[in-house]
Order: sequence, then C-alpha cells, then structure tokens
Amino acid sequence: MRYLAISLIVFTLATATLAADNTGTASGAFLNLGLGARPMAMGNAFVALADDCNALFWNPAGLADLKEREILSMYTSWFQETKYAALTVAGPGLGFSAAYLDYGALDETTLAQPGGTGRTLNSGAMVYNFGYGRRLNEKVSWGVGVKLFGENLGGNNASGYSLDAGGLFRVPERNLTLGLAAANLLGSLQGKLTQTLTAGLAFKFLNLTSAADLGFTNDNGVKYKIGCEWDVNQRFYPRLGFDTGKLCCGFGLLMNRINFDYAYLLTGDLGATHRFSLKI
Repeated sequence: MRYLAISLIVFTLATATLAADNTGTASGAFLNLGLGARPMAMGNAFVALADDCNALFWNPAGLADLKEREILSMYTSWFQETKYAALTVAGPGLGFSAAYLDYGALDETTLAQPGGTGRTLNSGAMVYNFGYGRRLNEKVSWGVGVKLFGENLGGNNASGYSLDAGGLFRVPERNLTLGLAAANLLGSLQGKLTQTLTAGLAFKFLNLTSAADLGFTNDNGVKYKIGCEWDVNQRFYPRLGFDTGKLCCGFGLLMNRINFDYAYLLTGDLGATHRFSLKI
C-alpha cells in the first residue's frame, strides 16, 4: 500500500498544475493519437488494463506482464485525406513502435497568392517509441518510455523527444488493478508538449472486463474515460466505451493466434472514424 499512497500523492500534486486553463497552449498533439483499436473501442480507458502490447503507449508498466512477443499493426483513414498507421513489436519487458501520420497534400498559399500558387506540399509526422517495464514484486510494476519524433509542415521541419512513465498496482484477491501513467514529460516541439497524467482502474468479473480513467492535460483540462469488454467465447469480444462523452465501440476476433480488432469512434462535428488493428 505504500506504493499506492505515494502514487496518489504524486497524482494529486501534479494535477493541480496540469488542470490549469492552458487550452491551446501546447504542441505535439499528434503524440496523443493512441495506439491499438482495442483500447480505443473501450473509450481509451486502458491505463490500468495495459495487458498487451498496446501498453507501450498507454502505460509502459504493462510491458512487464507480457509472456511472449506480440506484433501489432494499426491503420485508420481520417478526415480530409489524413491517414494514421503504426507498427508495434513488444515482448516481456520491452517494446518498440513506429507510427506515421500523413496530413495529406496541402495547397501552398502566399501573401501574394492567397488563393494558391498551384503547388502542393506534403506534410506529416513520425514517432518512434521505445519502452521498458519491470515488476518490483507480484503486485507492483513500473515502466518508462522514450519517444523520438519529427514533424514536417509544408517543408518546415521540427523534431524532438519526450519521456513517459507509468506504474501498476494489483489487488489480485479482488481482480482489481490500479494504474498511473504520465505521457510526454520533458522534451519539446517548438514549444511545450501536450502532457497528460492519468489514473485508472480495471476490474474483471467473470467474462466482463471494465475500466475507467481520469486524466488531466496541460492543454485540454480534464478527460474521463470508461469502457468494457465482454469475452463471449474466447473468440469474440464486443467492446463499448465513452471518451469524455464521445461514444466508442467495436469488437475483437481471435482466429488461431491472430487478433483482429475494430474500433468506431465518434468525434463530434468531424463525424466518425474507423480504426483497424491486427495482432499476432
């Protein structure tokens, strides 16, 4: 319980700073796009669950619990020709991912030609993520991650780095796990990064897994996320969640050793997006 008490104290002190009204003041929003259709279908409530290779993004402490190597690929087609793809490889205690966000072609404009020059400019961002997780004992694990990234906006290039950290505290006699994760600590990208601090819990009862996260950022304030996953027959997994009031849903299919996951996310005025991931 000593580890839990320390974590709660750190969380309380840190959120007092992050919860300040700083909307629109941070950069590097693409670092928070998420990884894996499974967590996204559960409303992005995955900080305490973190039980597969997706832990690399959501809480690197979960890497300590992986029993074998996992490979995951993800793809989504977004708005205005924007595309997002990622590849993750993780095993016991270690993980690596590479993600690319393609903004699509942008029409070049200048002060002299505000209607466009007739040229198009390619823009995008690339993120490399390295993670390490380790168990302190049967109940407590911790993890850290390092991100290296770059962004190109119409020929204007910027690069940077950031650090992630997380912890998990298990209460096995109650099928309960508590999680704490901080993302994008330190580092910069033409200004202060969008930093997040999230506390979560995950609970398993029979074939139902439920999770809830409460997060704070230095850019958008408070975020609350809830989600659940139902193991129907160890092959089909319907999922449902809410991310700060926005509906998320999807499912997973297990075929031999191949996992196919799909997520449907409502994004307000921008409509909906579909995300697909494949894990072996």
